[in-house]
Amino acid sequence: MASIRKRGSQWEVRIRRKGFPTQCKSFGTKFMAERWARETEADMERQIFRDTSLAEEMTVAEMLARFEREVLRYRKWGRSEAGRLSNINRLLGNYALINITSERIAWFRDSRLRIAVPEGADENIVARINERNRSEQRVGPASVTREMNILSTVFKLAMSEWGINLPQGNPVSIVKRPRKPRGRDRRVTDAELARLAEFSDSEWLEDVCRFAVETAMRRGEIAGMRWEDVDFKSRRIHIPETKTGKPRTIPMTHTAKEILLRRQGGREGKVWDVRADSITQAFIRARDRAGLANLRFHDLRHEATSRFFEMGLDHMKIAKITGHEDWRCLQRYTHLKPDNLADEIDAAKARLESNSAVEVAFSRNG
Repeated sequence: MASIRKRGSQWEVRIRRKGFPTQCKSFGTKFMAERWARETEADMERQIFRDTSLAEEMTVAEMLARFEREVLRYRKWGRSEAGRLSNINRLLGNYALINITSERIAWFRDSRLRIAVPEGADENIVARINERNRSEQRVGPASVTREMNILSTVFKLAMSEWGINLPQGNPVSIVKRPRKPRGRDRRVTDAELARLAEFSDSEWLEDVCRFAVETAMRRGEIAGMRWEDVDFKSRRIHIPETKTGKPRTIPMTHTAKEILLRRQGGREGKVWDVRADSITQAFIRARDRAGLANLRFHDLRHEATSRFFEMGLDHMKIAKITGHEDWRCLQRYTHLKPDNLADEIDAAKARLESNSAVEVAFSRNG
């Protein structure tokens, strides 16, 4: 039986029932207190009651802090995820978990998503939109999707292991993710690599860029390379820490080997002695001076992967080099040149015609 009493300006309800945790809640009016007591006792009677007190007391900020403390700190690649949690916290941190609905998640998605510039907009409109995107820290669809995915992961953990009951379940799971942008198809030419080297003030950027095209290694993997992981005799490079958390070993081409042999040092410690963000900064400076529009360092990995396909390597071998575990993911990085495809089709047709001619000759002789 529920007990209701007035404490100051609030009406306090306390329900004690065998088999259920004690429920206590305060309301501004006696009517609301009595209604909550009736509904809660009815749910207990029908065995459908779920204790939501933790969801009512815990805020999103507290939930994210616990996730960062108990889970994220032990992940190798938790630094980028910590930044995403910070963005979530900025917009949703003050809300109690019980108040995070699918509508609130949709609002978060739309508030984080970069405002698109209308086609044909004049410079003033473009400038205002860009300024608003910067001031409100809006980002692209891929970044918003990652933030929604990690928030969904935290909610799942809170519900499955922390004993937090949410009446509507995981509020992120039913919200539509932003539409993915069309994949980049930017190819990098040898002439552009030469211009990067020409306009760079870094003594190592040219070698880093050409090495990236030879190996398809990521920026962080290149920056983290150590001499003890380079085997010149077997022409292999071991990468103990990767983005996926799984080590891999990739082949070293003659060009990649020549680049490494040019490096000075005692063959101990780091190969490049440079941070990953320093690679990006040097690349951007050289790119802007060279006037190479819409070029990113990660495009070098795209270029390397596409060249592997154009060399005739099958996707299993390429995936072993690049570290992709999903063919669809690998396909996003592959942009084959149309002229190369046309040449390949012509060559295949020529082989078929030649085989057909041989078969006809054999049938006549037979």
